[in-house]
Amino acid sequence: MLFQDSGLVNDKLVERAFNYAQAYTQSLAKEVTLNYRNSVNKSYDREIELLNLDLKDKIITPEEYEKEKAALEKQRAIDLKGPNPFAVTAALEKLFRSNSVGTALEIQSHSDNASPSLIAAALLAACARSPVDSKKIRTNFGDTIEDIVATIIDTEVYPAEHDEKTAAASADTKRVLMAGLTNRFRKAAARQELGDKVSLEPGQAEAFFKEIKLLWGADKKLDARLVTVFNQAAATLKSAYTLEVSDKGLPLLIHNSLPPPPPPKPAPKKPGFGDDGF
Repeated sequence: MLFQDSGLVNDKLVERAFNYAQAYTQSLAKEVTLNYRNSVNKSYDREIELLNLDLKDKIITPEEYEKEKAALEKQRAIDLKGPNPFAVTAALEKLFRSNSVGTALEIQSHSDNASPSLIAAALLAACARSPVDSKKIRTNFGDTIEDIVATIIDTEVYPAEHDEKTAAASADTKRVLMAGLTNRFRKAAARQELGDKVSLEPGQAEAFFKEIKLLWGADKKLDARLVTVFNQAAATLKSAYTLEVSDKGLPLLIHNSLPPPPPPKPAPKKPGFGDDGF
């Protein structure tokens, strides 16, 4: 994707952030490939373990064992050859477009503070996983943007302190987090399967609502946008949950399903041949 095709505002800071985030995402190619290979090996190791158990329990013969094991090893070798570098590059570009650009566009189109620096921060939010990464962002984009990115990473690294740190975050940091959450719901509503799936089943819907409450109030336009997109996702996923806003302007998670009616009582069964006593 070229910057001019992204839909983002024509601004030098935003363009620099776009190019930086795109390059950072592509730098993950080696890691993605390694994770893929580890996943393949783990999957096939489990298959071999199950095969060994079948042999031990005499479910299969030694001859069948050797034949099936050879087939598994052959398929493992084939799977370990992929994905090819072009496929990895394409997948990472799709991820960048869907996540980083998608979140930045949420800020640009729906925030009441859609400044170039905030759009840039949204693009860079996933570009730091270490102090070295944060230092590079500070050097290239300044303290304000780096503070937003560092705070977002901080809320993710320490789950036990997530709620406290999210609640204490700056309004701009909450804007980026809210835009990212809205972007996830937007993809769910559009049925985009990009490894970032959303579930609004019982338990998960409440977990999302807890996060929404922590971010609520930093940006009224983003709040309203999230309600709309959440409910679109709920309709797509056929969830019983919807979001509403109370008279006091606070979010409400509504469970719309009624308890299922009791099953009809079965008609008395007529005795038939083979029943007890016949």
